[in-house]
Amino acid sequence: MTYTPLAFEFSDDFTMSENGVDAPGIVVDPPLVSATNSDTESWRIARVTAAWGSASAAVALLSHRYQRQWAGAIVELNDHKGTLEVTWRDEQSRMLFEGVIMGAWERAGEHSGAHALA
Repeated sequence: MTYTPLAFEFSDDFTMSENGVDAPGIVVDPPLVSATNSDTESWRIARVTAAWGSASAAVALLSHRYQRQWAGAIVELNDHKGTLEVTWRDEQSRMLFEGVIMGAWERAGEHSGAHALA
């Protein structure tokens, strides 16, 4: 799947793409997942992976227009002592999906995040 920046331009006749007919037909692979002290605290990797899964489920409920932007939006996730470090593909990806991934992390019981661009 190729990445095309999201444009907020709507036609008057609501094209097929805007109606969501051309839905993405793939499951998005997770980004690189890591965690500090994962060798002694293996549950940390599972927690980051669960947050990724929750975020992906939330994105699946958005319109196809947004779903097409999700693949590759997050390059890497790292649990650093309870802080979710997110490396984003680009600034637009962060703007679109920061609330989704941080909400999933908060659901996992943590509230701290750090963000960087790839």
